[in-house]
Amino acid sequence: MNRKVAFVIALLTIGIASRFIPHYPNFTAIGSMALMSGAMFKKPLESIILPIVALFLSDLVINNILYPTEGFTLFYSSAIYVYTAIVLTTLVARFVNKLNIKNYLVLSVMAAVLFFLVSNFGTWATGIIYPKTAQGLIAAYAAGIPYALSYLAGTLVFGVLIVISYGALTGERKTEFARI
Repeated sequence: MNRKVAFVIALLTIGIASRFIPHYPNFTAIGSMALMSGAMFKKPLESIILPIVALFLSDLVINNILYPTEGFTLFYSSAIYVYTAIVLTTLVARFVNKLNIKNYLVLSVMAAVLFFLVSNFGTWATGIIYPKTAQGLIAAYAAGIPYALSYLAGTLVFGVLIVISYGALTGERKTEFARI
């Protein structure tokens, strides 16, 4: 099987499935998808599209089928911040020339911090949960700490699963991956 096709199949399958299996909040593969696609795709647009498509498709199902509200929900109130965090994570990963374990660990921490900062700012900025005050911003960040840790754990665990899946699909057993 073509390496690129195998990689796309592995990423989409794991990314979307991780949002539907029972999990602790934010313990999904979306962060690892963003990192892996950012680090491994040669074309920047390809690297951004894949995690965004997985996030969008799973959001549509989650918001309209699993947990529907009144009417059809295309995007939730803080979606722009979540999607921005994923795009930024993908772009940060593009600075890595070769993906190895050390680089992935560093990128995972960076992704969790980035997601934490951007998404919790977005939660505060909507004004739905927290007042638009300095205390409200601090409260939003304080409440987001457990979710950030879960995001980091999910990024690490699913990153390993993605690498194993990629190796199984392509027959490659590497500890370092170049762009495809």
